[in-house]
Amino acid sequence: MGLTSAGSPYGRNSTSSTGTDSPPTITTQPISQPVAVGQTATFSVTASGTAPLSYQWRKNGTVISGATSVTYTTPVTATSDNGSQFTAVVSNAAGNATSNAATLTVTAAAVPPSIATQPASQTVTVGQTTTFSVTASGTAPLSYQWRKNGTVISGATSATYTTPVTTTSDNGSQFTAVVSNAAGNATSNAATRTVTAAAVPPSIATQPASQTVTVGQTTTFSVTASGTAPLSYQWRKNGTAISGATSVTYTTPVTAPSDNGSQFAVAVSNSIGTVTSSTATLTVKAAGQLAANTTNLSYGNVSVGSNSILTVTLTNVGGSSISIANVTLSGAGVSANGVSSGLILAAGGSAVLNVTFAPFAAGNLNGTVTITSNATNPTVTISLLGTAVQPGSHLVTLGLSANSSSSAGFNIYRSSVSGGPYTKLNSSLITVAMYTDSNVSAGQTYFYVGTSVGSQGTKSSYSNEVSVTIPTP
Repeated sequence: MGLTSAGSPYGRNSTSSTGTDSPPTITTQPISQPVAVGQTATFSVTASGTAPLSYQWRKNGTVISGATSVTYTTPVTATSDNGSQFTAVVSNAAGNATSNAATLTVTAAAVPPSIATQPASQTVTVGQTTTFSVTASGTAPLSYQWRKNGTVISGATSATYTTPVTTTSDNGSQFTAVVSNAAGNATSNAATRTVTAAAVPPSIATQPASQTVTVGQTTTFSVTASGTAPLSYQWRKNGTAISGATSVTYTTPVTAPSDNGSQFAVAVSNSIGTVTSSTATLTVKAAGQLAANTTNLSYGNVSVGSNSILTVTLTNVGGSSISIANVTLSGAGVSANGVSSGLILAAGGSAVLNVTFAPFAAGNLNGTVTITSNATNPTVTISLLGTAVQPGSHLVTLGLSANSSSSAGFNIYRSSVSGGPYTKLNSSLITVAMYTDSNVSAGQTYFYVGTSVGSQGTKSSYSNEVSVTIPTP
């Protein structure tokens, strides 16, 4: 039996019967893709072979519905897509070919920069440099660009920037850093550079002055200095630093005699250097001390109704002034003048205390005169001794003569001590040439002087002194 092709629907034009079709061949493989979370990725393939060619994309070996083109774009990615494998199967009537697997790498989304540590303002002196720094976070890599007063600084592309040496014109300049990455940029706060004049070493304007005090007092030394702040101070005593004495003034503890002659100086320092003041000397004087030239006064016999005056010289033999507080007397018929409460005796100064014994009845005197003060020896006591006797029958007669015819009369004065002090005897002016003193005591020596009184009331100086010793009955 023979066969013909006439009328057959499956003749030579059928693709399945020709035997001349070429199967697909991958000419360009799909390429692995890196993307960030939330982005899409596109894979593509190129193939040759007898048309028509059909395409089917697979993810991890599983057919992706609808992915039948030469390219495939994923949905927006998630972190779970990281590492997924994508292949394309290209088919025609002669067969099929599967591409190499392309890997999808999904990274976290890029984080734009943010400033963690702002650059700090700086103060420098002329001729110094300044370093500004910034700390930032964000997805690497981060890039930096510093600006001065808003203008880009060439080459300043690090996290820190050191300026050239400064001049006064740089004072007040503003510095910022712009930090960038693929997701954006951030600009730091402005840091201000303050440029001051070059530092000046300290110098002493007012030196500490020497001081003089009394034992038990304190004293204060002070200094005035200039120079670039801050200035620091350290006081020294006899070359040794005084603990805690770090101010412009220094007040000593209460002084002792051993402090006399101590030397005080202060060292003043700043960042440039140190200068030491001249020394000031502390002079510590002994406190005031009161001394009397005698410890007792002896009046001998003094007639009742008369008086005898003896003196005590009080001297401040200490190193500082003293003040007399009181003069206290004991003993009948005793009085005093010349020194009173409130009298100030400077160091080395003296005063005379007149002590009068004027008895009003016979008997023995056994008294004291006590001087109190703020001296180191606050009390000085002098004993008083004497005997009051009744007047005897003795008389002293004095002859009087004037040096001038204009004299209106005379005054007579008496003392129990040569040179006085003298006590006036007459109550009214004597106008005769003789005067009788009947108030005398046996065994006592008296010293007399007189003055003449003019018609206008003027008095002459004392006459020559006359002494008389009364005999013992």
